[in-house]
Amino acid sequence: HLSVPKLLSGGPGVIVFAEAVSFAVAAVLLRLRRPRWSVLPLLGVVVAEGLRAHPENVDRFWGALLTWAHLLPAALWAGMLLYVVRAGIAWREHPEAVRALVRLYARAAAWLFALVVVTGVVSALVLVPLGSLFSTDYGRVLIVKAALVGAAAGLALAGRRWLRRRPAAG
Repeated sequence: HLSVPKLLSGGPGVIVFAEAVSFAVAAVLLRLRRPRWSVLPLLGVVVAEGLRAHPENVDRFWGALLTWAHLLPAALWAGMLLYVVRAGIAWREHPEAVRALVRLYARAAAWLFALVVVTGVVSALVLVPLGSLFSTDYGRVLIVKAALVGAAAGLALAGRRWLRRRPAAG
């Protein structure tokens, strides 16, 4: 049976509760149209997740640092993508401006994607020895995650080629 006092009695429960509260505060701030202030509680989520995450089993400081280095670029990448899609829809009458924004996003996204992949691989190597990659449930989850990341990279490259071959409107 789920019990809040029991959940909050351990370190991981407190961290998960802090993450939930931080998400709720960020949502309220976004609803109040204070997006700049919502960044602070979202950074709190990243910090809390870094303290809770798996690599801490090896070394608490380096594990947290590795998780932060993985989550921050991933959050920036996703947030920038959402912004570019929203701006692209809003600016659809100005295709050159949208193209410039997509080009700017693509450069930043490539670097952020590389950081996410590198930190993800390092984290996976720390957590799962190569010999047990196929024999443990967590290892199989990592394989599925790697396949999804590969698919996302393939779709991004295909989209980039498609945009390059497509003639400019005008």
